[in-house]
Amino acid sequence: MKKIVVKVGGALNVKHGVPRLPTIESYVKEISEISQAINPFFTFVISGAIDIGFRLSFEEKMDMSPSGQSVYSMAGQTTLFDAYERVLRTYKFIPCSGTYTTKTLQNPHTSDVFKKTFNKKAVVLMNEADNVNPEEIDGDNDPLAAKTAALIEADILIILSQLENGIQCRFPNKFGLICENGIIKEINTSLITEKFISEIDNGKTSRKDSKGISPKMLAGRDACLGGVKKVVIANGLEDDILKKILLENQDVGTIIVP
Repeated sequence: MKKIVVKVGGALNVKHGVPRLPTIESYVKEISEISQAINPFFTFVISGAIDIGFRLSFEEKMDMSPSGQSVYSMAGQTTLFDAYERVLRTYKFIPCSGTYTTKTLQNPHTSDVFKKTFNKKAVVLMNEADNVNPEEIDGDNDPLAAKTAALIEADILIILSQLENGIQCRFPNKFGLICENGIIKEINTSLITEKFISEIDNGKTSRKDSKGISPKMLAGRDACLGGVKKVVIANGLEDDILKKILLENQDVGTIIVP
């Protein structure tokens, strides 16, 4: 069974505090078609609960403190999960949802739970439990996706955002990167250092007030170091993006390899 972790950025799931149902359904439709061709187990790490919770609060200005954002997250998680769950059931998947932190993933019980879902036609939906682990609010669930991919020994981690077609290649001659059309096409984990990220980060991100591409690059590196075979950072608004990666083996986005 091919184990696949897909991290969907908040701006792809939510717009103006409301779940983007057409986008969500497009992903579910894709995994339904993929499931007919291969035998996959999908885990979706989804973001966007904070924006939903802020809309539900009717407040004029968002409280950006860790505790304030955690409250919004708690309020918005049920709506975000419900949007995915309703679409998944329409396509005959079993939605299994839960909130985790990178710390609770270290619990052996969590590993057993995942293993028991592998043989079911289930899709596990995950979101960061911001109310108990505020350190990762700015990471937009990228660290959680990396830890999850390593935990289940995933074949691939796909990080979807609105980062154009991948990570911009700003200094190809300086780092010896494999670039194409201004995008880093492939990078080895050994190159991904804090210094490297600080120099290539152009500040573009899929979510306001997050830390740009840094969490995505670090998550890709950590996932590969944890045993994941490949990480792809790609544009989640591109048509059939999951099928292009998983069925057609197209070299889309930025690929991180061990």
